[in-house]
Amino acid sequence: MIKNTSLRYIPFIGAGLVILTVLILTFIVIPSVILDKNPGATPDSAIFGIAVIIILHLLIVYAFREAIIVDKRGGRFKKTVFIVSGIGLTLLGLIIIDGASAYSGSDNMHVAAFLMFVCVAFDLIAAVLVFLGLFFRPNTSEK
Repeated sequence: MIKNTSLRYIPFIGAGLVILTVLILTFIVIPSVILDKNPGATPDSAIFGIAVIIILHLLIVYAFREAIIVDKRGGRFKKTVFIVSGIGLTLLGLIIIDGASAYSGSDNMHVAAFLMFVCVAFDLIAAVLVFLGLFFRPNTSEK
């Protein structure tokens, strides 16, 4: 069984992975999309989609932050926040993998596609950590 002290680190690790995803998308992928010169490329709509994904990731980071604060105060966080965060990270990973597979066929977008696949891996790892933390959390009454 996993110790209770190691369960406290799961929101920190999950938040770190989601923040890394936001940083990669913001500072590496968006400039690559802006510089994409392939015929038929629509960087405006791609940048809007990536910006929406970044905003949703920041909302999940905020949920992780609240979970960390509540846990440090000794309170119990509602399970729905963990479930919604895990499902949201999984869905965001699937949305990013769609964009990454679209860019992987382009000659000058291989780096952006690879980093988007890395972001998908970060999202899925964070989602698995959320569900593991929820599953192995000790059963006590919610306050």
